[in-house]
Amino acid sequence: MSKELEPVSNEMEEMARNLGMLRLDVKSYFIFTRIFYDTLCRLIRLTYGDKGRQLPQSMNDLLKNKKAVEIDKDFFSGFYEVMSGFHEIRDKRVEIEH
Repeated sequence: MSKELEPVSNEMEEMARNLGMLRLDVKSYFIFTRIFYDTLCRLIRLTYGDKGRQLPQSMNDLLKNKKAVEIDKDFFSGFYEVMSGFHEIRDKRVEIEH
């Protein structure tokens, strides 16, 4: 095999290092996104006082909760529409991790 066709070990090591960092960045993105969404969910609960205590503490559960619309139809109807991509992000995370 000619020297021109042999991979340079430094380049391969750098590529492996970069792929490892990319994997870490993707995992971090999903972890921090989940923390953000769950914190947002808790803020929504606090906003609605006693009625908010009926709401779940995780965004995933809140988006499945149909009773929330009874608390504030205008807000939660729009909120569900805005958050429609949440399940796509969640499914993509599962796909990447497994």
